[in-house]
Amino acid sequence: MGEPLAVPLVTPSSASGPNALADSSRALGSADGAPSFSSQLAEAVSAFSRRQSQTAFLLSQTVAESRELPTIDEQQRLLVSRNAAMGYCFVAPQTAAVPAPALQTVPARPKPQAQRPDPGTTTSKVDEADLNADDVAPLAIEQFPRPANDNGRGVHWVPTTSSRPEVVDELVSKAVQMGMKWVVFLNDGASIGANDYLVQRLTANGIMPVLRVYTNGLQPITGDLEAMVRHYKSLGVSYFQLYNEPNLKVETGGQQPDVKRYLDLWIPAAKQVIAAGGLPGIGALSPQGDVDDRQFLAETLAELQARGETRLLNRTWLAVHNYTGPRDFTDPDGFLRYRQYDAIIRSILGHSLPMVGTEGGTQLGPGVTEEKQVQLMTQAYRYMESHPDPYNFAYTYWIIANEAGGGKDPAFSQHALIRPDGPTALAQALTRLA
Repeated sequence: MGEPLAVPLVTPSSASGPNALADSSRALGSADGAPSFSSQLAEAVSAFSRRQSQTAFLLSQTVAESRELPTIDEQQRLLVSRNAAMGYCFVAPQTAAVPAPALQTVPARPKPQAQRPDPGTTTSKVDEADLNADDVAPLAIEQFPRPANDNGRGVHWVPTTSSRPEVVDELVSKAVQMGMKWVVFLNDGASIGANDYLVQRLTANGIMPVLRVYTNGLQPITGDLEAMVRHYKSLGVSYFQLYNEPNLKVETGGQQPDVKRYLDLWIPAAKQVIAAGGLPGIGALSPQGDVDDRQFLAETLAELQARGETRLLNRTWLAVHNYTGPRDFTDPDGFLRYRQYDAIIRSILGHSLPMVGTEGGTQLGPGVTEEKQVQLMTQAYRYMESHPDPYNFAYTYWIIANEAGGGKDPAFSQHALIRPDGPTALAQALTRLA
């Protein structure tokens, strides 16, 4: 596995109050006159040539059993360059997927059955009385569930909302070979059943499933969200990501991203997730958003305070999209971007929130060769294995497969670890690393 890599720490302010965020920003600068945090905000949008908004538009595609989803306007797509994958795809040694010890989960508390909305209607807000003190009692970071023998290594599933059993069997086996302990997958709104087999195979192999509730942008979640959470909680899912990259116009129907509009949807959904025993995810911000991700995060936390809803954060985790582009491993705006988020969170709340990567990684493209991709990804995964930042649970590569798993959009072909002609060089390197 190699020795843990040394990375310079960013020490955020643990103070609170009106000047805390400014103090945190200064802490992220350097003593030798390097650009300040505020100036980095101004240049962040243009820092990469690639804008990481894949899942905002990805589900115009389906597999045979998948539900048909709305197609995002092609003019809104923020596509990356499409480099052909040639000359390095070989069959990796086969390793059997072996069940691992049970996941360490927090059991859902039994609750009286409340009247739920009709499945064909939008979800209604969970009243304040529906969340009691036990529901929102603070969880220490070490109490949040993690897989047995956790190494912080994650991967995003195929960009569809369901997969055939033979696809699940094949790709879960590949995930085990690559040492993955976290897998993020997409569920069509509050629907139940399409991902049961996937979750069962993941948990049987000691992998922590993370469910992203897929919606077509910032729309109310239709159906019975509580029932869906209870169902998948019973199968081993604790983490439920609500909404995706709300700092992008492509996710807001072309409107300027707005924290208040986002929280109008997130808060009632989060209450339902918590009431059903789940842990809601917030954030999932694009590092190249129309509104800077760090600004959007700070405003989100401040608005939750203004609305008196910070108790929800006792059971909430931050979804992270720390894509790197060609940036070096130690660059604070690449893999280590989560530390800037933590500095902001601590400056406002006075403590850290758990973080789970739900997208990320180093993709082939301008400035990123196959060799550099392997180098950066193996560095990051080795670093995660040493658990240097206890609040940061997983680093998640986008994606395990596209066409090989039923994905239809060729825009994602070059991102896939497993392709129709075999595993990529990166997939083979991760298998060796495992």
